[in-house]
Amino acid sequence: MVAAMALGQYSVVSYVHSLRGEKVNLGVLVWHPVRGAQARITWDLQRVRCIDEGVDLERVRTDLKSINDVLTGWDQEEQSPLTYPTSAFRHGLMVSKPMNARIQDSAFTAERLYSSLVAPAAPYARASTTTQFTNSFVAILKQILSGSSIGHPRFNYTEEETFQPVRVAASYAVRTDFYIWRTTSFASLDTTDRQLTAAKAFHAENADLMGLDKYQAAKLGLVVQMPKPSAQADFAKALDWLYRDTKRVELVVDQHSLEQKMPSLVLVSGAK
Repeated sequence: MVAAMALGQYSVVSYVHSLRGEKVNLGVLVWHPVRGAQARITWDLQRVRCIDEGVDLERVRTDLKSINDVLTGWDQEEQSPLTYPTSAFRHGLMVSKPMNARIQDSAFTAERLYSSLVAPAAPYARASTTTQFTNSFVAILKQILSGSSIGHPRFNYTEEETFQPVRVAASYAVRTDFYIWRTTSFASLDTTDRQLTAAKAFHAENADLMGLDKYQAAKLGLVVQMPKPSAQADFAKALDWLYRDTKRVELVVDQHSLEQKMPSLVLVSGAK
């Protein structure tokens, strides 16, 4: 009887990028038929921005609170509460299918799973490589454009009219021409599969962005940080997806090469 009563369930709460499939775990849910349900969730949500810069963190926080409230208020001891969040959250914030496990203490199990599956905040304190690369690009671009005759400049913003929010590094007008710059980094992607997934997602965002009426006449430029030399063997496959959006794809290796190429990039755009 004791062994039977020790059988419980657990689920993992994660945020998953809808296009790229990148995932970050945010908590664990544990249920025991005698000792009840436990939710162990992190409320430090800045880590989500490392995989989705346009995420609505307040919505994620609200959904997490809803899940937490269900678990902490559960009073049907012999029935698992994990079925509800599993079926209710399937996009963005997701709850994995309940896994059966022999659990003696739900609180102890929740803490142990949390420490194993939910990374501490420290690794996420550093911005993603794309965020760092974009910030460097924007800083250099602002300096180069200082004093230039450009109209309607915007930097490092999120376009909300697309199906999913799309980050734009910069946009501005030069006389009758309108320019858009987008940036992405493959520096941390060490396999062809990961590079292809990221490139296809970036292509989908570009297509969505340029499909908006206000951008259809714009000139799109992409600045791409290449993978490390050891991961460049099949990078051309990923590049094929980026060239579908525009012929203006500039490849850079690091901060130094970015600084060297930026002046000529802006000259090409006609801003000088």
